[in-house]
Amino acid sequence: MIYLVFILLFFPVYFQYNFGNKALFGLITIKYWKICILSFIGEFIMTILSFLLMIKILESKGIKDGMPLGGIIIFGILISIIICILIIFQLIVKNRD
Repeated sequence: MIYLVFILLFFPVYFQYNFGNKALFGLITIKYWKICILSFIGEFIMTILSFLLMIKILESKGIKDGMPLGGIIIFGILISIIICILIIFQLIVKNRD
């Protein structure tokens, strides 16, 4: 169950990689900037869902320490930075072609 928390955080990265490339090369009709906005909104939502899921897991195990919750927030910020790097990388590859 704990692995689900971390898998949820990586869905927006997969979404950005997969649909961002398709939008840049014209394989889908949605604009690239909309894909980027959806990725960031999705990351925010997935971080909140992971946070709430971690609270439920900690309460069920009787753990009162909040450090894993801080880890989820920091990991969510790290994933957001990875999405930014992925967006920049996709734009560089597009402009290079």
